Amino acid sequence: AIMIYLALGNPTIEAYNGALRIFRNSVDKNGQPSPLNRQRYDDLNKFIRNATGKLNNQQLNQAA
Repeated sequence: AIMIYLALGNPTIEAYNGALRIFRNSVDKNGQPSPLNRQRYDDLNKFIRNATGKLNNQQLNQAA
């Protein structure tokens, strides 16, 4: 779903905001994200960075 969202040209920051809204409600008693949510965010961050890099490369190739 995120790949489609980004491929349609939507802003990357909105993809992050959507994910962060999901994880925001799952914190420990000190208000810190759980270790699993930290890992999920790291994985999502890596995915978004890779996806936007691929999309940008495709756009550059099409423009050439």
